[in-house]
Amino acid sequence: MSVPTADADRTAGISPEEYRHALRRHAAGVVIVTLNGRHGPVGFTATSLASLSLAPPLVSFAVAAAASSFPAMQESDSVLVHVLGDHQRELARRFATSGIDRFAEPTNWSPLATGEPMLHGTPTWLRCTVEQRIPLGDHVLVVAVVQQAHVCTTVAPLLYHDGTYHRLGTLDGEPLRRETEQPPDCVTGDAGYPCQDGGCRTGSTTALLSPSDGPTAADR
Repeated sequence: MSVPTADADRTAGISPEEYRHALRRHAAGVVIVTLNGRHGPVGFTATSLASLSLAPPLVSFAVAAAASSFPAMQESDSVLVHVLGDHQRELARRFATSGIDRFAEPTNWSPLATGEPMLHGTPTWLRCTVEQRIPLGDHVLVVAVVQQAHVCTTVAPLLYHDGTYHRLGTLDGEPLRRETEQPPDCVTGDAGYPCQDGGCRTGSTTALLSPSDGPTAADR
């Protein structure tokens, strides 16, 4: 009878069931990653977005090797990362559903001047060029350089926790604003990102990701 070694135990890790049970306790922001594929636009919902570096401005996210979006992600040179607001719960569900045309109605989108598919009504997005693809387990970690960012600070984020979507509240449990599925003023319009009330900015990462207002390191 062989005795498992420490290295073998470390490689095997906990079971998938234990892993899922533990990570369901981790609340995460929700993004939709879009890109151009050979046969049209491609997109998927993810909760794995992380900030990696301020200089250069790097982010990462993971895509499953078995995902329908994986072949296009392997070939794409650029992506658009949409950081969803709490009015976009149904959009997040749509882009997490298999076997449908995620860009068909009622999805409202148009290409940026650089070609990436942009989902209208998204408060914050990052246009990125792919730097590295790193196979890890049953996923590939994508590392990308942020080339352009649009930021709207007047919209609460959409969160994912314990298998369901949530709105952000205060420590006392009060919502930050009235519950609604309608986009706030600063994310409505033909292009999806006209700015009102001084709450939005669009520009290069040099202008938007300064040490004073750049993202902190994500936990996931």
